[in-house]
Amino acid sequence: MKKYWKEIAAAGIVLALINMFYFLIPFRHTISLFLGDGFTCAGFGMLIYAIYLSSVREDARSRFLGWPVLRTGGWFYVSILLVNFFLVILGQFLLVPLWLQLFANLALLGVECLLLLALDSGRDFVETQKQKRDQRMAGMQQLCEKIRALEMQCEDPLLLEAIGRLKREFRYSDPNSSAGSIEIEEKMREELNELEKYLNTDTGKGLQSIERISRMLKFRNQQVIQGK
Repeated sequence: MKKYWKEIAAAGIVLALINMFYFLIPFRHTISLFLGDGFTCAGFGMLIYAIYLSSVREDARSRFLGWPVLRTGGWFYVSILLVNFFLVILGQFLLVPLWLQLFANLALLGVECLLLLALDSGRDFVETQKQKRDQRMAGMQQLCEKIRALEMQCEDPLLLEAIGRLKREFRYSDPNSSAGSIEIEEKMREELNELEKYLNTDTGKGLQSIERISRMLKFRNQQVIQGK
């Protein structure tokens, strides 16, 4: 929340000015005035809650997804402030039904609370889906990184060409793992470790290892398709 201290200070200053306006100017101290002041403070509290929800997670993606939460809290704070300001002013000259003021404020606060919770739940859903996707893709990403590392280490032209073809095959494979592909991916990881031993020592065995990895990759891709 430290990032939004300017916004909190600005909203607090507005709240203080409204209270000064209500109580320093010789208004009649009606129930409408006290209700308006109370609901304005409640709106400020909801704004602080919205800022908390939008900034409780530190990573940049969460802050980006939390922006709608912060914007909703800001708009409702302004709405509650204006509604109560006009109702308090009208209450000084006209008889404003208390039920109207209560209904308007409770409706605004209720809708705001529901929207904030819904937006925060939506952000949690998006982040959960991203985490699941990252977990599904982690295995293939590690294998691709291993192949890139082998390509950089390789000095044998024949092996280098074969590793380049293998890298393209991995690039165009489905990055998402399935329950049936995890065991095959582990075997490919072991085979890549074997390939590393043959990089600059035994071209023939290195090519055979690459061929085995390529066959395992094709079988793995079939398992992923069947698992969908």
